[in-house]
Amino acid sequence: MAEDVLAEAVQHHEAGRLKKAGKLYRGVLKANLKNSVALNLLGVLNYQAGRHSKAMSISPTTPSPISTSAMCTNIAVNSVKPKRRSAASWR
Repeated sequence: MAEDVLAEAVQHHEAGRLKKAGKLYRGVLKANLKNSVALNLLGVLNYQAGRHSKAMSISPTTPSPISTSAMCTNIAVNSVKPKRRSAASWR
């Protein structure tokens, strides 16, 4: 059940429908506050929406090192803009 909701939320998230995705992530968390995938993605969503402090404050009541590390890694990865390289630079 939660996996289906998360899959739908990710589709909305990827399509830029952040409000709908956030609502679905929060629904998953209402059922299970420790769902690390929903916590992670809600944190990323908040970061992408410019709510940086809210993004960093999202964590389970007893965070596991894995979920906290994954959330921070995704936020860091999503905050860095990739540099475009010319085809010649790959040779």
